[in-house]
Amino acid sequence: MSMTTAKKSSVSASSNDRAEIRIGVSDNARELTIESTLSAGEVEALVAKSASSDAPLVLQDEKGRTVIVPANKISYVEISPRAIRKVGFGTD
Repeated sequence: MSMTTAKKSSVSASSNDRAEIRIGVSDNARELTIESTLSAGEVEALVAKSASSDAPLVLQDEKGRTVIVPANKISYVEISPRAIRKVGFGTD
């Protein structure tokens, strides 16, 4: 059984390259939310590869935790760029 994997890059990604991923899992009322150092395009490629090969989708969040989701249990995947959290009263 092969697995579609994504590992945390040793090079720190800029905040624009990071993605927030929400995965709906069948037979589960809650969705999984992962903040990844991967770009939205990289995540999309991993999801497509997992769906086409029926291999589990394996993602790692920015803290190094690994999430494994069987391909046949994925209901939907929502990928969005992570918003930059600002501190203070400045405006842009």
